[in-house]
Amino acid sequence: MLPRIAIGVAIAAFFVTVETMSSSSHNGVVTSCVYRNYGALILGAIAGFLGLVALITSLPGRRAEGILLGAAATALAVWHVLSGMGMIGAPCG
Repeated sequence: MLPRIAIGVAIAAFFVTVETMSSSSHNGVVTSCVYRNYGALILGAIAGFLGLVALITSLPGRRAEGILLGAAATALAVWHVLSGMGMIGAPCG
């Protein structure tokens, strides 16, 4: 059950968005830009935790579903956390 919850949270993070963006410019040139997506950050962290727990608890019994879904949720969680911090696909470039 836990691997399915983890992958569900990881997929939900694609749809839940709470964004902030601030930028400053000097003489028309952007000097700083900060972008955050708190939905992706929070749900990504939760999905990462649940995915790792599902992965670790599935390894001793070698349950394929738990291992695959746990690994997929963990990989998606890394993507969400990085994109939520503005490191991947951010409008700031």
